[in-house]
Amino acid sequence: DLIRKNPFQFQLMEVVVNVSNFVGTATETLIRLLSDLKNEGLVEIKGRKIKLLQRDKLQQIINS
Repeated sequence: DLIRKNPFQFQLMEVVVNVSNFVGTATETLIRLLSDLKNEGLVEIKGRKIKLLQRDKLQQIINS
């Protein structure tokens, strides 16, 4: 199980679909957001996997 191996690494499309459904936004919008987070160095995206790199900064974004 991927989550047990590394809790900060997820299957990308599973996350995109689940999160976009949860927040009620289009999948394309979430993909753009993930791209922005990648460009800011907050996440790493390799193939179908996403890794959270700067959890503290991500938490600050969530709380703002």
